[in-house]
Amino acid sequence: MISALPHETGVYIYLDAEGRELYVGKAVDLRKRVASYLSAARRDLRMRRLVSQVEEVRWIGASDEVEALIMEARLIRELKPPFNLALKNTDFYPYLEITLGEDFPRVRITRTPSDRKSRYIGPFTDVGALRLALRAAQPVFRFRTCNRSIEAGARRRRVRPCFNYHLRLCDAPCAGFVGREEYRRKVKAFILFFSGKKENLIRELERQMERAAAELRFEEAAELRDRIRALRKLSSPGPYQRKAVTFVDMEPEKALAELKEALGLDEAPEWIEGYDISNLGGESAVGSRVVFAGGLPFKGGYRRYRIKTVEGSNDYAMLAEVLRRRLARIESGEEAPPSLVLVDGGKGQVSAVRAVMEE
Repeated sequence: MISALPHETGVYIYLDAEGRELYVGKAVDLRKRVASYLSAARRDLRMRRLVSQVEEVRWIGASDEVEALIMEARLIRELKPPFNLALKNTDFYPYLEITLGEDFPRVRITRTPSDRKSRYIGPFTDVGALRLALRAAQPVFRFRTCNRSIEAGARRRRVRPCFNYHLRLCDAPCAGFVGREEYRRKVKAFILFFSGKKENLIRELERQMERAAAELRFEEAAELRDRIRALRKLSSPGPYQRKAVTFVDMEPEKALAELKEALGLDEAPEWIEGYDISNLGGESAVGSRVVFAGGLPFKGGYRRYRIKTVEGSNDYAMLAEVLRRRLARIESGEEAPPSLVLVDGGKGQVSAVRAVMEE
């Protein structure tokens, strides 16, 4: 039975002697994943109960892990396999929530689907893979993930957009840069994609692109072309291969909530920047910035700063120079401010940064 399975990405379904679906799962390598249940059954009573009832394994191939993730969620929702349901304790599995009751819907992960006005997609069995898929989807659909209250029309209070706008991850409805209808069209496309209808979505976008080109709306046609290309790239296995070892086993949302409480912040620090100075006795000095967005490393925000105005080995002055250059871009409106700044050093470095921020 196992030898008939391919070394491919997809979804597997366990069936009993009467053809009833017992369990649905996804795998990057179907044969290896199903084979792992045999060894797990020796140690785990629940796995032993499952394996003892399996008479047949069916599988459906997927082009990549994202497609498998979406397919698995749809099959669990439709088939309601008993061994999947036994795992979940009502609020174990995560869902995608799209807050359609708002003028400009947000997208977030939740384990408690309770708002009747929201659209829920799921359940998903792998919150880590879901979070990675969302990060990859955000540049394509540019949905918001913030908790700002944003209303359409004259009631809208415009504010400076956050970093997600500058990183082309959000269209900034908070700043009035996108209208309600256009924003909701992209949200509708996002729902189609995560409902497993990617090809339908691409065909619709291709029709829109052809219509725009025929009507000489070339800028709009080019944007649609880029979105179609991005959608096709979105379903590539590379970005979703997960490492076997993680340093801290805590969900980013929970970690940010704990950090908010520990530091007495008004909101969870969604955008964290860390700064450090490296030099060899005053030679070849550089400043560096790392960024955590939504509790996860964001390498697109990493920067190196060549020190221009400080001579000799003076970490405090170098750090002050780097922060002044960063703050100048905030003042000019080119970039949004961080939620939290971390400095590698002691009280001297912290005092230098505080002095710059108070200038």
